[in-house]
Amino acid sequence: MLGQTICIPCSGVKYTIGPGDSLWRISQTFGITVDEILSNNPQLTDPNNIVVGQIICIPEAPVREKRLSLSYLFGGTSSQYLDSVSQTKDSLDIVCPDFFDIDRSGNLLLATSEKLNKSFVDTLHSENILVVPFLSNHFDRSLRNYCFK
Repeated sequence: MLGQTICIPCSGVKYTIGPGDSLWRISQTFGITVDEILSNNPQLTDPNNIVVGQIICIPEAPVREKRLSLSYLFGGTSSQYLDSVSQTKDSLDIVCPDFFDIDRSGNLLLATSEKLNKSFVDTLHSENILVVPFLSNHFDRSLRNYCFK
């Protein structure tokens, strides 16, 4: 009957579609695939046509093997690095900033305070992101040779 409300049991979480939502974005938020959302919501006949206010069932995320996501941070300041990390939308587990350099004499140099500061590291740790500095030779093979003398 037109206008009749039916109740579809949900063994996961009931989620209300909001402005700007897409099934892909929702799937990423809950750690599931779009196909898993579709299989638990037979009322969704067109995955590209969801409506704000529509309620869908989000199945419990299956236990998946944990993947690590790492990124090198190179050539910027700590504030630029934080901006870059925030653009990944919580997808990074480890970041490797260029806190160390090698000069032409083969000496180890510590990065400037614009890169190396405690609040930068503390901010990333508060977001459960591990900070593992790397030694940069600026992709200069001759500098690499100083390390292995």
